[in-house]
Amino acid sequence: MNALLESLTKSLTEQGWKVEMQENNQIPAEIAQRYDSLPTDYIDFLRNMKVCVNSAETVWMLCPDDFAPQGEDGFAWNEFEKMSLDAVEGDNSWTAEIKSFWNEHLPICLSLKDGYSYYALCLKDGTIVTGEEPEFEETTEVAPSFQDFLQMLCNGELDLE
Repeated sequence: MNALLESLTKSLTEQGWKVEMQENNQIPAEIAQRYDSLPTDYIDFLRNMKVCVNSAETVWMLCPDDFAPQGEDGFAWNEFEKMSLDAVEGDNSWTAEIKSFWNEHLPICLSLKDGYSYYALCLKDGTIVTGEEPEFEETTEVAPSFQDFLQMLCNGELDLE
C-alpha cells in the first residue's frame, strides 16, 4: 500500500495537487466509532496522508484533520448528509433512510468544483461510489475497492481536477 500511496502522491503532485504525507496519524474518533469495519487499505491511507487537495482547493481527499469539527465557514466531512437531513426535516421516514445510507457510506473525497459531489466508500461491499447534488444518496459505482480507486487516480482514469 505504501508504494501505491507514493505513486498517488507523485501523480497528483504532477497534476498540481498539494499532497503531504505524515506517518502515524490517528484515525479520527468519530470515524472509528461510527464506521467499525473500515478496510485496511483505507486505514493505511488515513494513517499516512496529511493533506491531499487540488490547486484550486475545490476537490480534496478527506484526511484526518478534515474530520475535525469545522468552524462556521468550514465544510464538514459529512456536509452532504447534513444538507440531505435539513431538506427532509420533519419527515421521519426520509430521515431514517438518509441516516441509514450515510451509516453505510463514508465520504472519502469531496468536490465543490461543478456543484457538490463526492466519492464514498460503501462499507457493505467495499466499493467506491460517487454521488452529487441534489440527490446525494443516488450513487454510481466507480471502483470495486479503495485500492482500485487510488490506482485509477494514479493512472489518470478519474478526473478529479
